[in-house]
Amino acid sequence: QWYQRRVPITTGKQWYQRRVAITAGTAGVSGLTATPDFTSVLLTWEAVDGATNYNVAWRASGTEDWNAADVPGTEHTFEGLNVASDYEAKVEASNDAGIREGIEPAEVSFTTKDNRPPHPVGGLTVHEAAYNATTITLSWNIQDNTAEKRKKYRLRLCVDTTA
Repeated sequence: QWYQRRVPITTGKQWYQRRVAITAGTAGVSGLTATPDFTSVLLTWEAVDGATNYNVAWRASGTEDWNAADVPGTEHTFEGLNVASDYEAKVEASNDAGIREGIEPAEVSFTTKDNRPPHPVGGLTVHEAAYNATTITLSWNIQDNTAEKRKKYRLRLCVDTTA
């Protein structure tokens, strides 16, 4: 598929326009990878033949508005994201004339890292065990944090055998 576009050309102090034939890229953006940190994400992708510019955009999952930047290379970092949050990103390629038609964009979803402290536990109970038992049962309560997707427990047990 061919496109025609008037391209401004300057020679000294005079401006000219000429028609140029431009072929839209047939390959799409591929290899899009998101490497999230706590409040940023590095997006990388493979170069598209004939592409001279990439429109890179992100948004919080479930929202409509994209935050975009035009970049000449095959990577871009977005800063100022929220910790432990879900996002979507996309990359579109264009050629010298700004043609994007026929060039498939790439999309990726990612979650930024979580550096928040864990929720406190309460109600820690050691249940009765039989004399000389080799096992014990522990139970505890934790605040509901299912919306934050943070349910991690670390148990450290120290046994004093000197008594």
